Amino acid sequence: MQYDPVVLSAFSSVFSRQSPTANHYTDRLRPVRYSKPQKLGDILRQVSAEIGLDSHLERGRVIAVWEDLMSPPMRAQVESSRLEKDRLFVHVSSAAWRHELHAQRKQWCERLNDELGRQAVREIVFR
Repeated sequence: MQYDPVVLSAFSSVFSRQSPTANHYTDRLRPVRYSKPQKLGDILRQVSAEIGLDSHLERGRVIAVWEDLMSPPMRAQVESSRLEKDRLFVHVSSAAWRHELHAQRKQWCERLNDELGRQAVREIVFR
């Protein structure tokens, strides 16, 4: 096992002037683990998975792709969108637009999943 020499020298200089129990603190030093350099993207993916951010990031990606698929007139009618599990809820301001979009919901769902590259959304609900 190797200890970081900077940390070890700092601890030894601080605790050498104190009581004999100073070894109690230096014994807690953990060995330094040297590993191969990793890509930052890989590290961020690993950390986000460990702390549970993956699902939030994926939901944000689905919403962003959905907003990119909408045409400008449609974007003007859509007030908000949210994803719950595998259902995308879209709040539309006009009943006529809601009826038109509801009739095409399967095509919208297929386009969205094709753009995402996987089956992320099972159903789109227009309200």
